[in-house]
Amino acid sequence: MTLRPVRALSAGGDQGGGATLSLPARRDALPEHTRYVDTGCEVHPSCLTCPLVRCRYDEPGGVRALQSRDRDLSILQLHRDERLTVDAIARRVGVSRRTVFRALARGRREGGVPECR
Repeated sequence: MTLRPVRALSAGGDQGGGATLSLPARRDALPEHTRYVDTGCEVHPSCLTCPLVRCRYDEPGGVRALQSRDRDLSILQLHRDERLTVDAIARRVGVSRRTVFRALARGRREGGVPECR
């Protein structure tokens, strides 16, 4: 940290005869002189080229929530478009029947998914 001298004002407000104080100079005052390193995360090696729409650090629940959302969307699509049963969806996606029921229930609450079979 660099210290810069500052002259303290006297009680009358004039500059004459005041004591000199040393205050720390702000190192972060000019961000354009800061070197930023784009190290990414475990999802992608670079933040600037990351395929995620929203950063995993900004998403409540992190990566798991993002992955769960993608999985749930595929479950909803299989149910809606291919009209598969819960058992068939669970086998195809590789999750339990309970997970499929939860995804369909969330879909009904959020977007009007038809009743499951």
